[in-house]
Amino acid sequence: MQSDGFIREVDEELQRERVARLWQRYGTIVVGVAVIVIAATAGKVGWEAWQDRQLTRQAAAFAAAETVFRADPRDAAIQFAALADELDGNAAAVARLREAQARLAAGEEDAAVGSLDEVGGADGIDAILRDVAAMAAAQHRFDATSLAELRASLDLQGADESAFRHSTRELLALAALDAGDREQSLKLLRELANDGMAPEPIRQRAGELLAALGAPLDDSTAASSVSDEAS
Repeated sequence: MQSDGFIREVDEELQRERVARLWQRYGTIVVGVAVIVIAATAGKVGWEAWQDRQLTRQAAAFAAAETVFRADPRDAAIQFAALADELDGNAAAVARLREAQARLAAGEEDAAVGSLDEVGGADGIDAILRDVAAMAAAQHRFDATSLAELRASLDLQGADESAFRHSTRELLALAALDAGDREQSLKLLRELANDGMAPEPIRQRAGELLAALGAPLDDSTAASSVSDEAS
């Protein structure tokens, strides 16, 4: 019996180490993807916004800020912020998203998250802009946010149809695991791993995390294992 208990403790410790390594690997990827999505989304929706509004002067100012971005992201953030204050609708949201990305590049994370929150709570803009802002903000405050707060911040409008619904569940699964809610984390990870509509990288990560946690992909298999142990 003592031997069994020791083996179980060793197995649990190995699982914790595997999960920690996966979180170090994938936590960074999740945050990095959010930044890429901000850039891609802002670029596509932003260009359409400029075209729709035919804002020649503002478009030139936006292009100038983009040029400054690599050399001096802090200055670029100031320029994007000024544009966001001057504009409205999608055009303002895009400028604010680019401001957030510039502030992240400049190491001003708190200010960046504040800008993301502003877009995430804005009315009268495309849902994809609100969603990407909410996702990125949640990811950047992950370590300082409770599970309940994270769930509330990721309660995206039209969540079932949101382009980020799978990424949202992935982040919530990691948050639940970090908060010690193993059952909820496994539930979300199994949903992702078995969701044919989820992007393949997300399904793969969910499967790897389940394996690291020593949990089967299928919930019915898990229930069967528990029943066998009880008998």
